[in-house]
Amino acid sequence: MAEDKINIFEYLDFRNYLNDFYTLKKSSAHQFSYKIFAEKAGFKDKSCVFSVLNRKRNLNPAGVLKISRFIDHNSAEAEYFEVLVNFNQANEIEEKRDFFEKLCKIKDRGAKRASKMQMLRRDQFEFYSNWYNVAIRSIIEMYHFKNDYKWLARMVKPAISPKRARQSVQLLQKLGLIEKQKNGFFAVPHKVISTGKEVMSFAVQSFHAECADLAKRAILHTQGSQRNISGLTLGISESGYDLICEELQTFQAKVMAIAENDKMADTVYQFNFHFFPTSNSDKERLVK
Repeated sequence: MAEDKINIFEYLDFRNYLNDFYTLKKSSAHQFSYKIFAEKAGFKDKSCVFSVLNRKRNLNPAGVLKISRFIDHNSAEAEYFEVLVNFNQANEIEEKRDFFEKLCKIKDRGAKRASKMQMLRRDQFEFYSNWYNVAIRSIIEMYHFKNDYKWLARMVKPAISPKRARQSVQLLQKLGLIEKQKNGFFAVPHKVISTGKEVMSFAVQSFHAECADLAKRAILHTQGSQRNISGLTLGISESGYDLICEELQTFQAKVMAIAENDKMADTVYQFNFHFFPTSNSDKERLVK
């Protein structure tokens, strides 16, 4: 079948996979439609597939099984598809992390067709899933580092194990974020990190969540002279929110410029912006 050319193991979004399957199926059978897709898969609601593929509703376990049978997945593909749906529909970061690890294990065990791009995504996920990877990269940029992983582990705050420090360096080297020089020392080839569209958004979410935990730790364990933590509670409109976001982007660019031009850098700082609603909106009851 033509749709067999689609490699499910290259996908981290089941809706993108199903949309590509639908497009390829329709290219060989013009009469194929969302309604026919639903009928062939065994859905009573003929609009179900269209709603799922257009992100208007989720797919329940029974629906997962129906679609998997219709596409004629083998056992590894069916297992991957089921976990992929759970991964995409999970709400909690830790839950998503668990499903992602399951996806990787399925590929490692039975998906010989897994692509190099997919492996890169996994490496990128690992980079963002541990906050200290970013810190270690910055430490290597500032200091001469060769193979002293005990020292590198102590330089991270809070400290990590030498084993984790070594694994982090290996990952950074694999991703091309650091390079080993002829003299054995490591260097950072590019100051700016660009994740691209292939990096999973939940990995970045996980990174920000870990950084928020670090901020809480800093309040308790870092001297006031070495930290700057403040907050504002604001009553604003949606347009006011947009304007503040623009100002934050401008400020971030200025901060980056200061860091890049700082020739005396000797410490890694994590600068977090937290700007989120703490109330709901009810415009009908606004005070005029």
